[in-house]
Amino acid sequence: MGYATEVITVTRAATMFTNLEKLKLTYSDALTVFFHAVQGSVEEFQALGPWLSNSHSLALKMFRHLSSVNTLCQMYTDVPPGHPPSHYIDFSSAQIVTRAAIETYLTFAYVFCNDDLTLAKFRCEIWQLSGLADRAKLLPASVEAEKTLAADKGQMEELRISIAKSPHLAAYTEKQARRILAGGWSQLRDWSELAVHAGIHPRYFDQTYNHLSGFSHSSYISAIQISQARDMHTQLHMAQTCVQMSLFYTAHFVVNFSKISASAALFISSDDAAKKFLKLWHITSEDWAKIYAEQDVERMKRADV
Repeated sequence: MGYATEVITVTRAATMFTNLEKLKLTYSDALTVFFHAVQGSVEEFQALGPWLSNSHSLALKMFRHLSSVNTLCQMYTDVPPGHPPSHYIDFSSAQIVTRAAIETYLTFAYVFCNDDLTLAKFRCEIWQLSGLADRAKLLPASVEAEKTLAADKGQMEELRISIAKSPHLAAYTEKQARRILAGGWSQLRDWSELAVHAGIHPRYFDQTYNHLSGFSHSSYISAIQISQARDMHTQLHMAQTCVQMSLFYTAHFVVNFSKISASAALFISSDDAAKKFLKLWHITSEDWAKIYAEQDVERMKRADV
């Protein structure tokens, strides 16, 4: 590589790093907005019903995933013995955590973001039962774990009784209903369908989620991307993509949370930082449809040339 090419590459990497740092400043503001929107609803949800406080568990999970993405998208230095130091960004781990954050948002939106509170409560119960059924398959490694699993059995039975009585169970086939009562809701879950329910454009979701899933499942493409992304410019681009996706889903989480929390709705409508963030990053399914339509037109024009 010639000197001129090296200068161009370094300059591009410096520009990308600056862009990433600017994005991360926005990211910090976004996490602050997220925290205040959720935190103000604690007492509000306790008054509505204890089951609704489970949404805060998902919010905490989402918040920590998002914070981890921010941490992972920084430059690290590796100093192997006998070799010069090398610099890298762990974009692979960032993509895996980004996928976990997306699934957390989709679960939250499906379970809790419903106009009918009885439907939200029903979905919360089948989600709880599914999780407890998964834990019941584990072998206890301590006396405390044995006690926890024993207590779970009683809770699972209570959930089954409540679910069986719910009129919302009739929306499922007999086979699906049996699976739900057995704690197998996760086997019926389709992330693409949940994405549409959560207001995410299907094309955007499929393109990004499938890419991220390759890193979670160690696909061949993910392995060669890590191997080939040796230059900092490429690694910065991959990290920047993770941050952008995380900002997008943070905005959607906050907006959907405000639909079930009056205090959150008041916050995002009155806080200047929240309004600025959501105006920029809450990109709706309709917005994506317009963007994709324009891209398709441009693609057809290029194909005709």
